[in-house]
Amino acid sequence: MGPLPAGKLVRDDIPDIIEKDTGKRPRIIVLEGTYLRLEAFKKLQEEMGELLRTTTREEAMEECGDVLEIYEFCEKLGCTRGTHVALATVEEFCHRYNTTLDEAKIAQAKKLAQRGGFSKGYYLVTE
Repeated sequence: MGPLPAGKLVRDDIPDIIEKDTGKRPRIIVLEGTYLRLEAFKKLQEEMGELLRTTTREEAMEECGDVLEIYEFCEKLGCTRGTHVALATVEEFCHRYNTTLDEAKIAQAKKLAQRGGFSKGYYLVTE
């Protein structure tokens, strides 16, 4: 496989959600190996950026859940270099908003039930 077209790694149920909402099946590439690890790390960076931009406790807990989900996926893939910062940041945001890592894990589980995880390696092409 050569260079990927513009797009991003998405949760497993996102293609179905898009199709239900628009009536059109989005263009998806199923990633594996090095491509999947690279895009998972990019997704972790994206989610970290979203967490850092939160301004309310509710937003922060939702984004903490998102960071935890992709962090754990990165761990499963073995792309752990630099990912420890994500867990430390989630813990810091929990402290900042006077909550616990358990509450962030509840947000993670809720989003997982609604939209799936990342195990299918779906890359949504946006160009």
